[in-house]
Amino acid sequence: MYYMFPEAQLLLYSKCSNPVRNWDGKILGCRIWRKINEGQPKYFNLHFENEYNGSDSNYRVELMQGAGSKRPVVIFGTHHKTGTFLAKKLFAKICSKMMWCCLFHVTRESIHSIKDALQIEPVNALGHNQWIWYPNALGIRDYRFIHFYRDPFRKIISGYRYHTDGIEEWTKKPLSFDRICSSPLLQSNKSSGHQASSMRTAVWEFCSYIHLCETCCRMAHEVPVLLREARQEKYNISIETTLRSNYEYQFMCDNLGQATIDHRSPTLQEKLKAYPPHRSILTEAALDYYESLRMAQIINHTADDPNTLNIDLDDMTAHYSKMTWQILQHLKDVIPREIRRSLHDDLRFYDLNSSPLYRLGMSNSFVSHVHPPTSADRASPRLQSDSSSLSSDYLLSILQSDPIVSKLYQPIYELMKSVKHRH
Repeated sequence: MYYMFPEAQLLLYSKCSNPVRNWDGKILGCRIWRKINEGQPKYFNLHFENEYNGSDSNYRVELMQGAGSKRPVVIFGTHHKTGTFLAKKLFAKICSKMMWCCLFHVTRESIHSIKDALQIEPVNALGHNQWIWYPNALGIRDYRFIHFYRDPFRKIISGYRYHTDGIEEWTKKPLSFDRICSSPLLQSNKSSGHQASSMRTAVWEFCSYIHLCETCCRMAHEVPVLLREARQEKYNISIETTLRSNYEYQFMCDNLGQATIDHRSPTLQEKLKAYPPHRSILTEAALDYYESLRMAQIINHTADDPNTLNIDLDDMTAHYSKMTWQILQHLKDVIPREIRRSLHDDLRFYDLNSSPLYRLGMSNSFVSHVHPPTSADRASPRLQSDSSSLSSDYLLSILQSDPIVSKLYQPIYELMKSVKHRH
């Protein structure tokens, strides 16, 4: 049974000075402890990154003295519905077996929190539930990055089912989606001359209404500009805010910001349940857009990086043993061959196709990360209000046939061709 809870092993064998810091407080998706951020700067939370006044250009993180400063630091990153739960299980097992100091950062933690932890703990490996940075953004000289991704449309369909079930608490709370349509960004492209400060404020507000990945949205509006210091051969990077297409903003308004229920702004779960399927899947496509864009940009940026391994979740599900061995081989500089062999055997427990006990744990009502094949998947993909009764092929056909969705997501698929071509 201890295989079900590698997080407990992670805590027991951790080499971190504060072992609890390296854990998100959950077992089988159930929170049994909440991370305490007292005394930390507010900008360690991504919702308050605008309070950070430092400069991140031309820096290197000075790693805490320890194994992390003597050999590659392992980084793993996931996105919503690309295997976060599985990745945490795999790396909890790897970290406990290697007796490493590993840090698992939760979604709300900003890059400033990660950098701070790297200078406090002798980090061997770190992960983040919503990875949105290029691996070299941390300033680590030597790393091994494992990036979990997924086909964007299949990511949308998985998210649609998950959010309709209301597994995450935020999907059942009233949020500010209705403010999207009143954002100045919907009118900005129709007028000329905007102050940089007011544009930046408008972007931050708009992105806060999108909710799923605020930082992804903000990054999509940022353009790095190289500035040369006066009378010096030194350059600094400045980030400027730019506007995106009006049809993009209008799509967000039409599919994420519209509609009320009983004269109030509905929760996301209520939206998805109340709308007909052909509309609710577009709501999920709008919610998911900026994170999928960032995911594709990371894939494109790292496609030829020998220190990066991009893992397609659907490939991993279909060829679990092969893909877990590929991950371990990518870490051959930090995990000896004989240990890689035994670890590969240990990791088989987390194969949904061959581990009934693990599958049972993943399909419990608290986690609900596994949806059994629906009757619609096995037979006719007809409309019903229950999202679980709709076939994936039917939902996929809606996304593929919608002209605005195709226009928005086509550049995302283009960015992802680089890794597909490499494989």
